[in-house]
Amino acid sequence: MFTEFKISAEKGFCQSHQNKYPVINLSLKSVRASDWDACLLHIKDVISRVYKEHKYLLKSDKLEGFEKQFIEKIILEKGVQKDYEFSLLNLSEYLSTHFGNEAILLVDEYDTPIINGYKEEYYDEVIKFMQVFMGSAFKGNPFLHKGLITGIMRIARESIFRR
Repeated sequence: MFTEFKISAEKGFCQSHQNKYPVINLSLKSVRASDWDACLLHIKDVISRVYKEHKYLLKSDKLEGFEKQFIEKIILEKGVQKDYEFSLLNLSEYLSTHFGNEAILLVDEYDTPIINGYKEEYYDEVIKFMQVFMGSAFKGNPFLHKGLITGIMRIARESIFRR
């Protein structure tokens, strides 16, 4: 994939890092709703899909039974809001435990639900959710090697990482 790019000439770097880390990749671009309850349902669906990509963890001999139960609960969308708030942190831990390496986390269009929440007047609810969801996944996460967050709009007044 990267043979056309300069990075491919860095053989030592590529050998040290290529295919070494489990990856969590999610996009929030489809999370648009008219109220917070509907928004949370969309978020649950997106997170469930990400967990389904890693359903092999249900057969891991390195995870505890309660961890597998949590994975199953998220896949079936039976969790409560708090479960989804910490779902990225938990998935990074499960992947790290299974593979013996920290995870890479890629989040695309993190701000789509925030922008929509502002437009539809459930901004306070969505920002509180995102502060925990993104904050726990990216700030101080010992199971995270690297992370990348992209958005579609600059939000200058609000930081989702403040507490």
